[in-house]
Amino acid sequence: MEIKRLPQHSHKKERKIFILFMTISMMIALAKIFRLPLPNPSDWVEAMFQPLSHLLFRWIT
Repeated sequence: MEIKRLPQHSHKKERKIFILFMTISMMIALAKIFRLPLPNPSDWVEAMFQPLSHLLFRWIT
């Protein structure tokens, strides 16, 4: 696996981050394989900017 390329004694932080991202990727892949509903990132962006959009729309009209 790719993690063996990193030296054992150093780069501990990089190893932890690599393992974290690998775990998240595997979870997403398994969810896709089992056809579980996954949240859409564009829905999160819409939810974040919707209050600002309503405020600007009220200010303009």
